[in-house]
Amino acid sequence: MGRNSGIYSDDEYYDILPQFIEWRTDSIKYSSPMQSRSCNFKYIFKPIIEKKEYHFKREVQRAVELLVQQSAGAPIAVCISGGVDSEIIARTLKENAIDFELFFLSNWGLNNSVLVDFVKPLAQELGAKLHIIDLEYDFFREQYVPESFFKYGCHFPTYIALTYLFSKIPKNYFIVVGEGDLEKKGVAYEKLYIKSNSLLCLDKNSIPIMINEIFYRIWAQDNQRKGQFYFYNSTPELVASMWTRSDYKKAFPFFGTKAAIANMYPELKPRVKSTNWEEDSQNNRKEILNYLWNLKSQRTEFDFWDKHMGCFAVVDDIFIENK
Repeated sequence: MGRNSGIYSDDEYYDILPQFIEWRTDSIKYSSPMQSRSCNFKYIFKPIIEKKEYHFKREVQRAVELLVQQSAGAPIAVCISGGVDSEIIARTLKENAIDFELFFLSNWGLNNSVLVDFVKPLAQELGAKLHIIDLEYDFFREQYVPESFFKYGCHFPTYIALTYLFSKIPKNYFIVVGEGDLEKKGVAYEKLYIKSNSLLCLDKNSIPIMINEIFYRIWAQDNQRKGQFYFYNSTPELVASMWTRSDYKKAFPFFGTKAAIANMYPELKPRVKSTNWEEDSQNNRKEILNYLWNLKSQRTEFDFWDKHMGCFAVVDDIFIENK
């Protein structure tokens, strides 16, 4: 694959990074913020496909076929959140008679409604074995969060929590995660937009990319866990098939896939995007974010770290005609 730099310096690659994606921190290819000690983050789409019409459902099918090849016969573990992104992967695997198991992370019961309303019924309908992994709040806040934060530099509690789920999946399994989609909404993206708008002229064909877009890749290489951790950008055609749809919402600072998914998959039960914090009446997520910020403030060697580490990447650069 010709990476041989940054986190991919070793001979074996555990994370399945597609050839059309590249990132840099402080100009060091495929490096983590903790390796480069820099928050100068760039995410690059490289020209690889023709600019033409691509069909999302067809490209999901092809990406699943590729995923099966990449798993090389290993059992497939689909991380299921209760959202539509992971459900689409599970249903497509089922339609292709591919065996898989579902793994769900219970955030000390905060997402129990999603488990009851969506995950358990889906597992029963598909006849898939469901594993429920429990995460305790005190352990997560006091031990797992700070260890992960200082090792990898990611401060998003949901992403940190999901790596705990990964760690509980048997090591011989191939992990599949419904990330990498083009849904970019939330306060973090808004603040990244405000921060970036004063520094550059934002191209209408660019999209905000946060550090979470590489976090699972860094974790996978470090922990030697094989998988497709960003299914929805696993092929350039899959990215293009959503990006070029007329019902895909492009409006700075937010980008939305909800209408497009609803139009293509009307059979899926409507729901809000799963956050894993559905019943967070005690504001645990905010408490953890404040805790991380305080930890950072106490560490002088963390002066380089930026709370809104991200950039804007030009998606149209995947098309050969643009070069």
